[in-house]
Amino acid sequence: MIKIRSPKFPLSQHAFTKMFESIDGHSIPQDYLFSEDSKTIAAYDSEDKLLGGFCLVSGNLNDGFANLRTVKQARLFFYGKSSLDNLTEITGYFIADKKCGLKLTMRLVLEVLRNPSNSFIYSYAASNKKLESYYKTGNPKRMFSGYIYYPNDYNIENVEILSKWGIIKIFLNRTMKLIKRKLK
Repeated sequence: MIKIRSPKFPLSQHAFTKMFESIDGHSIPQDYLFSEDSKTIAAYDSEDKLLGGFCLVSGNLNDGFANLRTVKQARLFFYGKSSLDNLTEITGYFIADKKCGLKLTMRLVLEVLRNPSNSFIYSYAASNKKLESYYKTGNPKRMFSGYIYYPNDYNIENVEILSKWGIIKIFLNRTMKLIKRKLK
């Protein structure tokens, strides 16, 4: 049985960041994933083994989205009145065990629908064409493509923004592919 919940402090939080780093190759500071502006969700099996997770971090234009890591790392600037008054970053998304994939993704969509923001920013390695194709279903707006700097490393990444509807389209497309695969 898969359980979806927030990681418990502090051991589960540490496990979350380490598992993400082992899958993605980059670390995300715990204080970023578990701040007052963030909501971190994880999937666990019946023995409390971490299977996957994601984090939503809320920001707003009034502070220049200063708390959003992707905005800072890509050195994106937003001036004046914008349709991006509220922007939420999706980060730390990983699935270590496919048995949690659908349930975790459904929870992500639910959290996106509950979120007051209509725009969601994220980044991924520019070399990952499979992921680029996956996100393309949602008609993202590319904000930046180039070097993203991490504490001891850098990566060439794409930074994109999706609407709520774009995230739902990706989810529906993925779900239909899963259903077709099951029917074969």
